Amino acid sequence: FFFFFKQKTAYEMQRGLVGSEMCIRDRDCGAHYSYLSKSKMQYLKDKSSGAAPRQSAQESEEAASKEVDANIIRISLGTLEDVGTYATGDPFRCSGCGSIFSKFSIERVVKEGVDKFWNCEFCLLKNKLTLDEAEYPQSETPTYVIGLQKPQQEEVKIPQPIENERIVIQKRLEELAKMKETDIKTPEEIGEREKIDNEIKELEEKKSKLVKAEQKEEVKQPLVSSDDITVIFCIDISGSMNTPVDAQVGRTMKYVRDKNSVTRLEAVKAAVDSQIAKMAKEAPNRKVGFVTFASSVNLHGDCSQPPVTLGHQYSEDFFGMVEHSSNYSQTFLSKPIQETAPKLLQRLAEIHTAGSTALGPALVASAALASKGSAGSKVIICTDGLANEGMGSVEGRHLKLQEASNFYTQVGTYAQQSGVVVSVISLVASECRLDLLSPIAGLTGGDVLRVDPSNLSTDFSSLLAEKVIATQVVVKVRLHKIMQFSAVPEQYLSADKLIYTQEVGSATRDAIVTCSYSMKPVVELEKFADVDYKNLTMLPLQAHIEYKALNGNKCLKVITKNIKCSEDLSEAKKGMDKNIVRSHCIQSTAKYSKHGMYGQAMEQAERISSLPVAKEEQAELEKGVQVIKTAINSTQKYQAKHGSKQQLDELSSQINQALKKLSLIHISE
Repeated sequence: FFFFFKQKTAYEMQRGLVGSEMCIRDRDCGAHYSYLSKSKMQYLKDKSSGAAPRQSAQESEEAASKEVDANIIRISLGTLEDVGTYATGDPFRCSGCGSIFSKFSIERVVKEGVDKFWNCEFCLLKNKLTLDEAEYPQSETPTYVIGLQKPQQEEVKIPQPIENERIVIQKRLEELAKMKETDIKTPEEIGEREKIDNEIKELEEKKSKLVKAEQKEEVKQPLVSSDDITVIFCIDISGSMNTPVDAQVGRTMKYVRDKNSVTRLEAVKAAVDSQIAKMAKEAPNRKVGFVTFASSVNLHGDCSQPPVTLGHQYSEDFFGMVEHSSNYSQTFLSKPIQETAPKLLQRLAEIHTAGSTALGPALVASAALASKGSAGSKVIICTDGLANEGMGSVEGRHLKLQEASNFYTQVGTYAQQSGVVVSVISLVASECRLDLLSPIAGLTGGDVLRVDPSNLSTDFSSLLAEKVIATQVVVKVRLHKIMQFSAVPEQYLSADKLIYTQEVGSATRDAIVTCSYSMKPVVELEKFADVDYKNLTMLPLQAHIEYKALNGNKCLKVITKNIKCSEDLSEAKKGMDKNIVRSHCIQSTAKYSKHGMYGQAMEQAERISSLPVAKEEQAELEKGVQVIKTAINSTQKYQAKHGSKQQLDELSSQINQALKKLSLIHISE
């Protein structure tokens, strides 16, 4: 079991810290300097000069472990929205470490005859440079286009119901063809073969008629407008959604039949209703649709067409569900919400509960529908129960949890590659495997929330308000070879802890990535005979941000910063923004909790509580940290005793909400 906390939601109020041109500035590091351990540096200098070291390697390492780590990097992804001028040519990479030639690399270029060589500032390897001087980066943050979006045709064919029927016939023909491959041995089998041949003949004739009808009825329309995104509300209408909630919630709520017994579905319908009205006014070009699910999946789209039920033949077929659902995207999401709002509200009123929970198939269908919208389109799933029907089902399948986990990761990867953000809203006091669903949100840049029905409308609003500025975002940060990333789960590190990688999915203006670093152990530093420790005054940092822009281009933003070094901790901490330290601690708490590293998560929570805040906010800070620590302790106990999933989900919600509240508290200077 693990928790997922979307990185950016913990930092929603830090807009003032997001740079407009640079992602890494002095203020975006924990300090204006890279702090180099005084004890380690003294040992290395003594040894390189031939003098007897004042401390042994072990003693210097022990002394360094007691020093405070002040090296924190914060990368603000809001700058992806404003590319400015694209760099010319392709990025030139070091053949040793993969770092990219930057504005700061120019001074390290040497000429040998007609050839030019670049001594990499990260690994010190000598590279033959093939760039023309006109292609040298002139900015500290150049953006390269590494993949162009293919131009779209002016017109596209809209799949009609007759085409969808033809696809079903084709699949049946393929099944019958496989059945004919078996050997015939008995008279009964001969009779069965004749039946198969007759069915194939009938289907071929029907298919031929449908193809001719398609050619006559083919409809052509302009491409779907990219003025706004597509939003799919994926609503659970299984029997458990008829469970009553606090009656006080529904006294003034729309769709409530009995004011003294408000159901979960009625609360969801009221919240979706308010969002439809809001989007019709504030985002009139947005395309909005429904998918409902119980024992089967129902595609409603923008409700301009009768709903379509996707039968059980697709409930265990991932690719079949993707293909079949995608075929309806143009006809079922062809009109903006300013036109479809009345029909959406009418259909919403007609929805009622019935059956079990085909959450997995509904999720695939919703992602497939949204994938045909503009980049950054969204799926919001609202459910209260366990998936117990079709793909991703877990109820009664205790030995297949890994299979279900793999399925939800597959859905997340598909949505991520399609530029779709998936968020999951689960209702309090319900049993829902958030631990299985959270990877979907993690891969796509979405949220996982457990909320009270009375707050649904507010939570929907916050999810829809976050504008996606880039999709398929992957951040890699590289350090100089004498440094290493520290206080980071191993899953994020590679290249001997020199590279930190984080898959963000879809990024909003407020999204940030943080990580911390320190010097390598002395025993490793001794191996670097080519490093001049006596004259070490600057160290480079470089971030590579690969992403897909909203225009469809695949881009690479390279951010390089030379940061001064200091062995004086008090000097290194001058000007340190403690709010960045707080951001890093919150994000680290989330990462460690996600990977079940509760001891480290507790340490980060303790660091948060040690930061100074205004007197009037001290109590709130202590309360939030205590909620996190209590929840982490409880999680460990429940996990050890195989506690109920519901209890673990509630703890996940507690930590998530506490982290969000802590992000709003301003740290005093």
